[in-house]
Amino acid sequence: MFEIWIRAIRPGLAVDKAIAAYETLLAEAPNPTMGTAVKWVAISGVIAGVIMGIAALIFGVAEGQFSEILPLLSIGIVIASPILLVIVFVISSLIMLGIAKALGGQGNLGNQSYMLAAVSGPMSIIFSALLIIPGLVGSLISLSVAVYTSWLSMVVLRALHQYSGGRAVLTMLIFLAIVFGLFFFVVLPLAFGLFLLLLVSIFQF
Repeated sequence: MFEIWIRAIRPGLAVDKAIAAYETLLAEAPNPTMGTAVKWVAISGVIAGVIMGIAALIFGVAEGQFSEILPLLSIGIVIASPILLVIVFVISSLIMLGIAKALGGQGNLGNQSYMLAAVSGPMSIIFSALLIIPGLVGSLISLSVAVYTSWLSMVVLRALHQYSGGRAVLTMLIFLAIVFGLFFFVVLPLAFGLFLLLLVSIFQF
């Protein structure tokens, strides 16, 4: 698993070589299915959750805010991280597949999910570790990692779906537009509504 992850995040910066590397990686895959992808994402989620949980404890102690709630918060992060990552990954892979198919893509859900998990799994661990770095430096490095992850994902889409680079870019742009749309028009209104209900219940109490 870890060997595949390392190969997936180091395909080379030349697009043609990266595509060839991903095609080879998929051809050698013993079980390129959604099940394998979910397992990988869950494992990376646990590792990322442990890193973020430890970071929360360290920062809490360093800032003199240690309390009984802090260890519980860290445990909650470890538990919630793999669950949330798996849910987000499955939904994201389904959306990407739908967009790719609409643009003439030839891949299938199992292969796409397998390859995207090989990229997003290790990158999520790296990203969680970078959150420990404070200030502008940490933000810039994290942004660079996010951009690199998006580039890897587009190359994966191009390799799997056998379409042009322009369509791979368009797939990613449409996907990001859908994600931002869901966040601003669904998640935020729901969160605001729940917050208002909480305020009303508190004042009534």
